[in-house]
Amino acid sequence: MNHPGGDGEASTEVEGEVVFGLGPAGMGPSRQAARRAFRWLLAGATGRAARVQVYDSYGELTDDLARLAFAWMPPATFVRAQARWPLTIVRGVRRGPDASYRSILFTRADSGTTLGDLRGARVAWVDRDSCSGHLFPRLALHDAGIAPGEAFAEELFLSSHAGVVSAVGRGFVDAGATFARPTGPDGKTFEVDGERYRVLLASAPIPSDVIVAGPRASAREVVALKRALRGLTAHEDGRGVLRGMFDAEDFVECSAADYVDVRDALAAMLA
Repeated sequence: MNHPGGDGEASTEVEGEVVFGLGPAGMGPSRQAARRAFRWLLAGATGRAARVQVYDSYGELTDDLARLAFAWMPPATFVRAQARWPLTIVRGVRRGPDASYRSILFTRADSGTTLGDLRGARVAWVDRDSCSGHLFPRLALHDAGIAPGEAFAEELFLSSHAGVVSAVGRGFVDAGATFARPTGPDGKTFEVDGERYRVLLASAPIPSDVIVAGPRASAREVVALKRALRGLTAHEDGRGVLRGMFDAEDFVECSAADYVDVRDALAAMLA
């Protein structure tokens, strides 16, 4: 199921409009103002009526790419979609000081759980195709000599990073996976909403989410959107849209070659 409009606008489609697709990370009333502002930016950049459309899953977004001009995709979704559709990377999305980031497997700071204690544990993931919430930490566990499919008593997929953090914090599971930048003096702890957590394992670097141009975007519109995105970081209102829409600090240049490790991670999951 998708949510046409997604920004509080009417859901009626307009002939010739440019549509920007978002997955479930773009849902929620807290993002509504950013979605609306981004719609106006997209309309101004392309000279066409614009709409932001939010999908319940990245699979639905990928299936609908034939009618989208642009979309925001996490790395694994991009790799899968690129095998089906002619996609052009417009910009990468930078959330921290670097273009890439790492996933962590974590537990409560006061739990006493170690990596070796995870055999027989209950573990929370975000989504099967989430690089930071499943794929890369799962590979890191394999590299550490732990086979998740055999070691864990139960694996839960909770659809969001916030859900995983909450499940660990409330003791519903023993450990979970997310992206975070440890800030403790030992570089092994971090805090969310006053609750402290401890890192058990960090993954290899993960490339950034991407904004892609789909089959409906013209070369002129790709150039225009690149220019408009670059302008977002030039003023505080634009940076607010960037944070509200993408949880990001800036955009970066990237190419399909930067996602080879993601392809390998997906292949390893199928092996």
